[in-house]
Amino acid sequence: MNDEKIENIILLNGELKSILNDAIRSLPEIYRTVFVMREIEDMSVAETQQCLNISGVNVKVRLNRAKADAQGSVICSL
Repeated sequence: MNDEKIENIILLNGELKSILNDAIRSLPEIYRTVFVMREIEDMSVAETQQCLNISGVNVKVRLNRAKADAQGSVICSL
């Protein structure tokens, strides 16, 4: 790879990171919290439900909704 291609990849990665951060920040707090705990902090469903005092099913529902909302935000940003 030449230097120009590497610079373009770095720029695209920075833009993607910014879009993803914006999408996560725009989530409602109840979804964002579960998303961060499960996907970023790599907590289990059991750990997340215990920390938030909600059911495991509710953890899974909130995570799915967070992912759907974030995906919609990313698509709109492209």
